[in-house]
Amino acid sequence: MSEMNLTEIRRHNLQKWIDENCDGKQAKFIELTEINQGELSSLLKNRAFGERKARKIEELAGMSTMWLDTRHETKPDKLTIPPAGSIAIQEETDLSHTHLAIEFYDYKLSAGTGTADWVPNRKESPLVFRENWFRAKRLNPNDLRAMYVRGDSMTPELHDWDTVIIDITDLEIVDGEIYACMYKEKLYIKRIKRSEDGILLISSNPDYKTMEVNQDTADRFQLLGRMVWRGG
Repeated sequence: MSEMNLTEIRRHNLQKWIDENCDGKQAKFIELTEINQGELSSLLKNRAFGERKARKIEELAGMSTMWLDTRHETKPDKLTIPPAGSIAIQEETDLSHTHLAIEFYDYKLSAGTGTADWVPNRKESPLVFRENWFRAKRLNPNDLRAMYVRGDSMTPELHDWDTVIIDITDLEIVDGEIYACMYKEKLYIKRIKRSEDGILLISSNPDYKTMEVNQDTADRFQLLGRMVWRGG
């Protein structure tokens, strides 16, 4: 098999994987593998697609070794998203033992009670990550919540409709880290620092003023968890 033919087979198989396992969406493949959008576009078009790169893509995506180099006459098993409340991918694919899912959530006030809780967002498909990703970051998928960023108060770090993952067990404030929180019945994602009088909720966008949680307003503040991942 010539190098040119092998390169084209790799391109064809990479697109095939995206079509059949990521609904044809490059953004989903990028979330899964954490590779760069420009690199993915180049691999699918005209960039050199050598041995080392092919094996790395297979590892990141959870493909079997040499999958990209093999001619596939039949359609591979499709990734199956687990039902609501389940965290592991169902055992219908090769990904079932290597990948886990994180559900999307909203944090909403309960009518009439003044309390709030995490509410599953059934309209969104879960985010899927390799098990190695959780181990490397020492994260438990059951403690994680995916949610959307709304507004531009955290640009350029976070943009409107970016996706973030929150660890709801990480509630010890580390100065300078980004957290999701409720303050005065509103949901925020802010960089948090301690001050002499309380806690500062800091926006990255200079057009937004820093908010201060002091002794008088502390009972209206609730820390929800630290941001551990973001995706555009």
